[in-house]
Order: sequence, then structure tokens, then C-alpha cells
Amino acid sequence: MMVIDKVKFFILCAQRCKSVPAVVRDAGLSPSVTRYIEAGKPSTAETVGKLAKALQCQPEELLKL
Repeated sequence: MMVIDKVKFFILCAQRCKSVPAVVRDAGLSPSVTRYIEAGKPSTAETVGKLAKALQCQPEELLKL
């Protein structure tokens, strides 16, 4: 399991001029994913991959290292 860095995620959303809910929706994910990211809960590789694809970035750009 991987933890998405919420600051990096929000910055990437802002760079693409997209709201967080829009990115989550574009990724085909449940709105509850937003709460998991904000809470710092682990995400699956599939979730990270879908968000990266929706943001047109590499998955590692979203992760806490």
C-alpha cells in the first residue's frame, strides 16, 4: 500500500486547473478517495495509477517518499 501526499496531489490538481473532485471523477474513482487522501490513509497501486493517469503525471509524483 502507498500513501498519497495530499500536498503534492493538490498542487498537481492546481497545475492542471482541475478541482480535486473533478480529478477523482475523471479517474473513475469514488468520492470517498478524497477523504482517504486527506486523512493520509494508504491507497492501492490501482488508485494511484488511475489518479496519475487523470493528472497526466507519473505515479511517484503523487506519493509520500
